[in-house]
Amino acid sequence: MPNPGEPIGGLGGDAAGGFGALFEQTQKMQAAMIDAQRELAEARVEGSAGGGLVTATVNGGGELVDLKISPQAVDPDNTETCYHVLLGRQTLVQLGDVLRRA
Repeated sequence: MPNPGEPIGGLGGDAAGGFGALFEQTQKMQAAMIDAQRELAEARVEGSAGGGLVTATVNGGGELVDLKISPQAVDPDNTETCYHVLLGRQTLVQLGDVLRRA
C-alpha cells in the first residue's frame, strides 16, 4: 500500500501537479504528431520511368498528385503505345518505388 506522503508513481510533488505536467507533455506530443502528419501529407516525391517519358508525383499519403507523359511517348496513330508505356512492367515497378519512398 502506498504511503500517503509519497508522490504517486514517482511523478514528483503532489499527484495533481505530476499528472498536470504529464497531461501537458502529452498535449505537446500530440500537437507535434499532428504537425508531422501535416508535413508528410504536403511532401511530394517524384519518380520517372521509360527513360523519363513518364513522371509521377505522389504525396506523403501515397496519392498520385501529378502524372506527366512526354509527347514522345504517344503516337497519335497508335494509342496502344501509350497504354504500354503506362502499364509496362518497368513503369509499375518504378511507380511502386515512388510510393514506397513517399
